[in-house]
Amino acid sequence: MSALLAHMAPDIEPTCGPAQIEIEAGSGLKIAATARLDVGGQVLSGTAAAMHILQAYRERGPDAPRHLLGEFSFAIWDNARGIFFCARDHLGVKPFYYTAAPRSFACATDQTALLALPWVQQDLNEARVADFLHGWLERLDQTSTFYRSVARLPPGSWLKVTADGKLLQQRYWQLEPGEPLALPDQGAYNEALLEYFTRAVERRLANEGDTGVALSGGVDSGAIVAVARNLEHFQHTQKLHTFSGVAEDDQHCQETMRLRGVVAQGGVTPHYLAPSQAPTLNENWPLQRKTCEPFDAHMNFYALCCQAAAGANVSIMLDGVDDVIMDNVDSYPAYLIRSGRWLCAWHEISARSVLTGGAQTKSYLLKRHLREQPGMRQLLAWRNQRASRAVDPVTAAVRGTLINPDLARRVDLPGRLQALEATWPAGLSATMAEANCADINHPFLTVALERYHRVASNFGIEPRHPWLDRELVEWAIRLPWQQRNQHGWTKYLVRQAMQGKLPSESLTQVDNAHVGWAITEARYKSMAPYLDGSLDDVAWAIDVPRLNASNDPELRWRALALIQWLRQ
Repeated sequence: MSALLAHMAPDIEPTCGPAQIEIEAGSGLKIAATARLDVGGQVLSGTAAAMHILQAYRERGPDAPRHLLGEFSFAIWDNARGIFFCARDHLGVKPFYYTAAPRSFACATDQTALLALPWVQQDLNEARVADFLHGWLERLDQTSTFYRSVARLPPGSWLKVTADGKLLQQRYWQLEPGEPLALPDQGAYNEALLEYFTRAVERRLANEGDTGVALSGGVDSGAIVAVARNLEHFQHTQKLHTFSGVAEDDQHCQETMRLRGVVAQGGVTPHYLAPSQAPTLNENWPLQRKTCEPFDAHMNFYALCCQAAAGANVSIMLDGVDDVIMDNVDSYPAYLIRSGRWLCAWHEISARSVLTGGAQTKSYLLKRHLREQPGMRQLLAWRNQRASRAVDPVTAAVRGTLINPDLARRVDLPGRLQALEATWPAGLSATMAEANCADINHPFLTVALERYHRVASNFGIEPRHPWLDRELVEWAIRLPWQQRNQHGWTKYLVRQAMQGKLPSESLTQVDNAHVGWAITEARYKSMAPYLDGSLDDVAWAIDVPRLNASNDPELRWRALALIQWLRQ
């Protein structure tokens, strides 16, 4: 059952459970919560965190969530006011699902707990099925799910539910640019980052049991290991485990060689996971409705890590989710061009091309960043509209996918694609800080965190994200952009701060090579026979003739994942 489940209906007393807490006898305040809070130098979880939230609500009312530091989802029954007051943490690390009907309401961190309630309808949301088959539309919003009766509460939001079933939702926090930082020199920036980041890592270690890190060959997860293994926490009985996807042939995989270099520095118990182990997920993590969403089918590497962690007494898994915090390689040259600093932009583009060994040519990079200019984006949109006049909009929308055109028409797929484009205002932002805030506030980050939570919780693991510590994020958003991107290097400050703490191979990593797809491909091959036989039952969603004619393994895996999920 979910860690958080609150329920209100005409025939029952409002409850918060499965383990409800009352702040004091007769107070009329009860809470169900899942939380990890940072309070006065202490880390609170479980009952202690729930009690702290209740006390904050009693003192501050609806303003309480804004002042909490940490990750949380909670529901409070306030008997005096006759309301449920619910909230989700600032960045959306903890999920929050809810459903409402006339005079009925329920919420949980796991939507399957809601679907088990007898009054909750289980009709599929066909639009979300089309979103999955398209791919990019997963990040369309922060509210929809695969079920028409279940919704998500956006990050940094609270929800108030009255006894007669009326819902009021409000955003209590959104990341905003702060005053730009101006520290004396590079050393000062390095020390400041290490201070914030060390605190973020230390706050997220397991109180009981061991802590794991999903270690890739990149600098983000490597930095977590570099900081964590030197903490006093691991100098006694508790262990720091690393879980890494490795190629079957180490000698020809740069990522495998880099992560082995991090492990060789000591202080960790390593676990190596090869693509050949992927089929074990078919039994331990089947793609079915009670354990996942179809989008999770792309998380096979992380699922392997969590499966191994569960067998190693690991309760907490740290990971290096950071693509929007210390990196913005796609926005920086575009911003320089928009500011009229063409020469600086050209230097960054040239340096990036050299670092990638010519894999990204100067002309390719220049065209990509020119497309991000406001006038150019409008021109391209106008040109695409003219080009599509001779083509049926639905036909254009399903091109390159396996979506049944009838489904695309029913859910207005062209309209959903236009809505997705409208969610990316970063190219029009006046400053780089605004662009980065737009990235962090975007549903892209929300859906990624929800994936991590669903997969990890299936194995009894709690995912934690040091790079998404709110204090760290609010500090990093104020950094000069030369500390993020410089001389073609992304994550410049992280690389500088980790000098001497990580092998040079990790600090000079440029490519994004990852064995994740090799693991997914191995699982796909083990499940491919699932596509044999009649597909009439899924033809309403999938263009079966196009599927049968396709040799694209990624498209076929997407179809296979959806078919298995629909049939469970």
